[in-house]
Amino acid sequence: MIYVPLIIIGAGPAGLLSAISAGRVLRGKAGSILVLDANSEAGAKLLLSGSGQCNFTNNAPDLQFLTNCKEFANYLKPAYYEFNNLALLNFVEEAGCPVFIRQDGKVFPKTMKAGDLRDTLLAQAAKLHIDFSYNSRVTGISKRGDSGFVLHLESGKTIGCAKLIIATGGASYPQTGSDGRALNLLKSLGHHPIHFRAHLTNLIITDYARFSHCAGVSLQAVKVKFKQKQSSFVATGDLLFTHTGLSGPVIMDNCHKLASGDTVSLCLVAQPEILFTKLRENSGKQKLLKALKVTSIPESLLIAMFSRAGIPLETPVGNLGRDTQSRICDMLSELNFHIASVGGINAAMASAGGIPFTEIRIKSMESRLCPGLYFAGEILDYALPTGGYN
Repeated sequence: MIYVPLIIIGAGPAGLLSAISAGRVLRGKAGSILVLDANSEAGAKLLLSGSGQCNFTNNAPDLQFLTNCKEFANYLKPAYYEFNNLALLNFVEEAGCPVFIRQDGKVFPKTMKAGDLRDTLLAQAAKLHIDFSYNSRVTGISKRGDSGFVLHLESGKTIGCAKLIIATGGASYPQTGSDGRALNLLKSLGHHPIHFRAHLTNLIITDYARFSHCAGVSLQAVKVKFKQKQSSFVATGDLLFTHTGLSGPVIMDNCHKLASGDTVSLCLVAQPEILFTKLRENSGKQKLLKALKVTSIPESLLIAMFSRAGIPLETPVGNLGRDTQSRICDMLSELNFHIASVGGINAAMASAGGIPFTEIRIKSMESRLCPGLYFAGEILDYALPTGGYN
């Protein structure tokens, strides 16, 4: 049986950076680190990210970056302060891959080619004499006596190691090898992983036919209330109407919390009663559609809204009855959509679920349940916003 001091499962961004970091500690000692991957090359999912353009981080300052991580900030803080987004940006540039920073803070390789970032990481690994074994799917992991592990490969081979890093990713883009199978392997080592679910994806909406004509319409900084069966929460951000439902950052960032039957409520006008008082005073003879242009709500969305509610947009504002005006105000302050389903894991850009932070030592990423076992990347149960945070 082959024996290696450190094995890393997964040659994606987390696995490659883990290998480089360990290689620096071991001063590039040959034969010390082996990276296994089920694919025929490294970074299969990385090559697809951002439609191949690879938005690999965001240059937001420290406090803002962590604030944007929301409920996961405290868990990720120790790792972040060891090697933050700006350190990653500098590392990539110094390694020979110039970067491009967009006005919104998203960071890309200057060439806008994911392959250039992947090749830069591989070149750094080569300098540190890190070994790679592709087409090497791990089908079993067992403990090796009192310390270390034995990995069983699909080929029938076994490999031993003293320490093991799991960087197999989540379950999105399963064709790249991140198919969630690693969770079953980790159960055998005492962990209690959370089932993977879609993150950074869209919502399919019930009874959406009238709104399908709004595909492409976007709303900026809209306040959205997400109503679940037993609770609710509010978020603000940009929203996009699609042919089948809702998308955009405010939807994608929160979809992992949602399920079929939940409700998405859009606040298009904060105080519609005050708006209508002014409209009656100043625009009483105007037709409703023209009068509501002061709200900046796109016309196609207004038509879809009022069509669903059965309210004629040709009605002069001054002719609206109290009940009709009340219905309109309710609709402007809470435009409700019912979720038929959350976009599937196969179409999601990321996934939530994996190993709970409660089962690892935050400062070292080592398992609390299995000494010598470590985790990196999306195998951990976090779900960060779109824009270069994951």
